[in-house]
Amino acid sequence: MHDADREMMQSALQSQDGAVHAITQYAVLEEAAQSAAWVALRPVTGRTHQLRFHMAEMGYAIAGDPKYKCDRPTPGGLERQLLLHARAIRLPHPSGANSKSSRRRPNICAPRLR
Repeated sequence: MHDADREMMQSALQSQDGAVHAITQYAVLEEAAQSAAWVALRPVTGRTHQLRFHMAEMGYAIAGDPKYKCDRPTPGGLERQLLLHARAIRLPHPSGANSKSSRRRPNICAPRLR
């Protein structure tokens, strides 16, 4: 089954039956040709498709997302794959410590947008 065919999350008031609270912190790190941006996203809660849903709800869908889209056009060449990448991941360990892994940001947009 393709991701776009699965159940989609929807906006709801916290007081609505079945509503689940979700919080995402974000910061724009860099803009590219006024048509794309690098955005740091930090999910405070961990809900299904939370980052993808919140970005699309704000009108800035993640490039290449076949499921959560908005009215803004995707810059040419960026619609072929979901451009959601983890730069750092921190996982709690049963000992109480955290395991952390990080990488440099991939340079996937520069050749296409400049």
